[in-house]
Amino acid sequence: MKPKIKLMLSMLLVMFSAIALRAQVACEANFQWSVNPNGVYSFYDSSFTAQGYVISQYQWNFGNGYTSVVQNPTQQFTTAGTYNVCLVITSQLQGSTITCVDTVCKSIVVGCSTYIGGSFNFTVQQQTVAFSSNYSSNYPPLSYTWVFGDGASSSLPNPTHTYANQGTYQVCVTVSDSFGCSKTECKNVIIGTATCNLQAYFTSTQPGPNTLVVTSQTTGGNVASNIHVWKLNGVVLGTTTGNGSSHTFSPLPANTPDGNLQLCLRVETPNAPCQDSFCKTITICRANGEFAYNVLANDTIKFTPPANMANIYSHKWYANGNLFSTDISPKVKFSNSFVGMTICHVVSNAQVPSCKDSFCTVLQAQPCNANAQFQFLTDTNGITKFYPVTNATNWSHTWIINNDTVIQNSISPALYLSPDTYNVCHIIALNGNPNCIDTICQQVIVRNAPPCNLHITIAKSVNPNMQVLLEASAINMTGAFTYNWSNGSSTKVINVTNNYGVYCVTVTEAGSGCTATACFNYQPNAPLDTICGITFNDANGNGVLDSTESPMSIRIYINGNGQQLSVVSDSVTGEWHAYLPAGTYNVCAYVANSGTTGGWVATLPVSQNNNGLSPSACYTVNIAPNQNLCGFNFGFQNTKVTICGYVYIDVNANGVKDSTEHGIQGQAVKVGNYTVYTNTDGYYRVNIPAGTYTVNYTPISPYTGYTALPANYTIAATTIGQPYCGNNFGIQVPSGQCDVAVDLAPLSTVTPGFRAIYTIKVFNLNGYTTSGLLTFNFEPGLTFYSAAPAQSSFDNSAATVTWNVSNIAPGTYKSFTVRLNTPQNFQLGTPVFSFAEFTTNGNCTETNLNNNIDTTHQTVVASYDPNDKHVSPEGNIANNGQELAYTIRFQNTGTAPAVNVVILDTLNDNLDWSTFEFKNASHSCNIQQEGNLVSFIFSNIMLPDSLQNEAESHGFVSYKIKAQQNLPNTTRITNSAAIYFDFNEAIHTNTTLNTVDFSLSVKNVNAKQPTITVSPNPFKTYTNILVNGAEESPIEIEVRDLAGRTVVKQISESNLIQLQTLNLASGMYVYELKQNNGVIGTGKMIAQ
Repeated sequence: MKPKIKLMLSMLLVMFSAIALRAQVACEANFQWSVNPNGVYSFYDSSFTAQGYVISQYQWNFGNGYTSVVQNPTQQFTTAGTYNVCLVITSQLQGSTITCVDTVCKSIVVGCSTYIGGSFNFTVQQQTVAFSSNYSSNYPPLSYTWVFGDGASSSLPNPTHTYANQGTYQVCVTVSDSFGCSKTECKNVIIGTATCNLQAYFTSTQPGPNTLVVTSQTTGGNVASNIHVWKLNGVVLGTTTGNGSSHTFSPLPANTPDGNLQLCLRVETPNAPCQDSFCKTITICRANGEFAYNVLANDTIKFTPPANMANIYSHKWYANGNLFSTDISPKVKFSNSFVGMTICHVVSNAQVPSCKDSFCTVLQAQPCNANAQFQFLTDTNGITKFYPVTNATNWSHTWIINNDTVIQNSISPALYLSPDTYNVCHIIALNGNPNCIDTICQQVIVRNAPPCNLHITIAKSVNPNMQVLLEASAINMTGAFTYNWSNGSSTKVINVTNNYGVYCVTVTEAGSGCTATACFNYQPNAPLDTICGITFNDANGNGVLDSTESPMSIRIYINGNGQQLSVVSDSVTGEWHAYLPAGTYNVCAYVANSGTTGGWVATLPVSQNNNGLSPSACYTVNIAPNQNLCGFNFGFQNTKVTICGYVYIDVNANGVKDSTEHGIQGQAVKVGNYTVYTNTDGYYRVNIPAGTYTVNYTPISPYTGYTALPANYTIAATTIGQPYCGNNFGIQVPSGQCDVAVDLAPLSTVTPGFRAIYTIKVFNLNGYTTSGLLTFNFEPGLTFYSAAPAQSSFDNSAATVTWNVSNIAPGTYKSFTVRLNTPQNFQLGTPVFSFAEFTTNGNCTETNLNNNIDTTHQTVVASYDPNDKHVSPEGNIANNGQELAYTIRFQNTGTAPAVNVVILDTLNDNLDWSTFEFKNASHSCNIQQEGNLVSFIFSNIMLPDSLQNEAESHGFVSYKIKAQQNLPNTTRITNSAAIYFDFNEAIHTNTTLNTVDFSLSVKNVNAKQPTITVSPNPFKTYTNILVNGAEESPIEIEVRDLAGRTVVKQISESNLIQLQTLNLASGMYVYELKQNNGVIGTGKMIAQ
């Protein structure tokens, strides 16, 4: 029976909403979880707290003996089964001792999420069949159970079986891993005269997000009728028919993860005992940056990405290159006209860092601002009134209720609706433009409500941060209230800044259940007052923007009248604007002076400028209502000169830095008495007093011994504020030779229960494009978690990760990051050793193998500090000018992006400052050394804060330096650094410690300092060690593996020692040569 519906001309003032509310609680524990392709579970806290309560403690119990106290932990279950995972939260009412504790437990079924990949093949020789398997799993070792179809079986990985009779046999293998997962695969084997000759194969591409194109390249069988069954990560995508068939699968199944997945093809020939399978690993990335946008009322724009881009994906929205939101679907009103603005949307998967996509478009004017959204209120008499967001008179409105009641030409109709659930659709169209139309449908629930005398008011206010707030207040009743806003908020006060529209709140009194509703129509205010000006480079210091001077982009800080904000002047015009309510403000501009960017002083306004010696200047501005004041200009003069240039590989030896020739990082350039280092682009720059300087450059490691042209420059840098650039140095390298260097740096401590992170860079030092294999060897006991870019393989039992690296151009490098899981039971104090090595693919000759390997030493520690300093090796060192590798790690744990990061490092007096060499950095930085003070300046780094993007909130810099020679025994070498994030106080790192220990040294009694040549190296069967310049006495060689075990020890009467591989396993070894009880040389060698 249809409800009685009656159109009413008026409605009562007291109304209530039909939306049911939950009872008031102080805290409610809850969580969600997800699992990645490697079987690692990520748990996400989604607990609720009432207004004023803050969660002070999280206690997780994963049901497997492990616990955690972090908010969003990860856990890897080692066996399949059902686990009872519990979360206990403790929250406290701010300013009191009142606490609330709540617990929630959920059952987690851990199955075989780690799909066993691979397949098996076989060859038939008469009646003997040789089977070969290529299965893999994240949890080796694998076990095999073969059933050959004639009653025989085997447990070998690659068995051979002979059949007694001809016929067709179904052969099945069951593969199991240490996690308890298994996979069974069967194929028909034909013995005798019948032949099948069916071989499955395919190619695949991913032309766009969420799209996979497969093309069969199967041979044999019935060419036209072979049935192809496609599976991705064990899920059937579909079937195709015929060899050579191609198909596009789009969209992919909703639960398809990003990352490396198994794509498998099974081919069957109809009416014949022929089938074959083929699998391979492909990389899937469903990130999709595409979006649509709608222009709503008052030029507010709503951006909408595809529906499947929520949950695991992070979003960054840029307007003309400036980040304006990290919401999934932001709604924004820009301060300037949006027409012609370039909007870019970057989508990335935090769990698979290599998976990201971007899409950009230029916003166009949309004359159609149709928006059919609406709110509704129901009073105690059952009168429901509908409130559209768009209520201007130039729009027509149509309301459809339950598909049978139509109300036209009524902006805000009022209806009697008996208690029930209704489907209400609202259609809005622009008068005179029938194509400008919008429709929305939603459920309206009408319930009976108890009579009450509750009234609600909504007040709007603006806080000191210029946020617009709406606050709901209850009248005529006291008690505990809950709040349910139409935008989903459940607090008394909500932030609606720039999100214009109608906001309704339903308030419920907990004791009586009495409810009341009120609405507020939030629309833009009249434009605020304007203050503005120009910032410029006042090269001649006269306080005027002359025709020969250029604008500059700097940040303007404004505070006063309860406001505090900053704006950045335009980099092209120098113009800046601020929109403020009437009042009195301090308006200041500031240019940082540090390291290579020093020398700036303010020239305008002079009266606020500390007699022309300050890098900052301020105005005091009084602005009246409806007033626009401009002319608040800021001039800055650089009182020094800038000398700059590049260090690059001169591949074609023409003495000019061509566009295809790459710069070299970490090279020291001497400008007079100043030392400056090239950044990641090979660029150097130094700001120094005006004068005449000689610029010298001598290549340092890894280019020590190479020639650079020209040898030097003489520069008369006499005009202050003037840049003197183009002072480039080209390194001459031989073509057709390879020289690859590896740099390994730890980006974290090794702490139980946390991830250990490492970065590796492979540099091509010579003039020949190089490819090869990168292998990262990590400490046994750690387990692989992820890599970026994706690894070619990993083996937890062998503790290795590999990448096939191709086409490293001369003078460039490629970066790799690997994350490892540290078991919670890893013993504190355990030494951790890791190394990375690169082997070229043999298409050129390596000139120097000593730099193909880099190592790092760490110790398992109990705590993790994101801003710290690490030294390798740790602890005691020998007094022999020991080389020390330092890494300074930093993280932005604030609440906004860091614009600039500066690290100041004062080198210890027991270090040889002249041996300082830059190694690596996470971001481009400028480095300057003045005596023992080294500054690392990350300008405009825009480092995200950890709350918005934890993965990208980290950075690091690393360098190496030698200890002084002839230090006394027990000498302590300490080192620490100060890290500055913008204008915040310095964060001081821990202090590293190395102690000179004579017991680690072996006296070198051979004064001739012989030269040692190892060739070939790497070697397969043998290598020759030639010692020239040694004494005429026996030479002892001792070879150790990386665990310190002696694997070879022999004495030679000759200066030519031949070392056979014999039982040496493939890998890296360290050799030591002794003569007359003294060490005459050490080095590394690689057995293949």
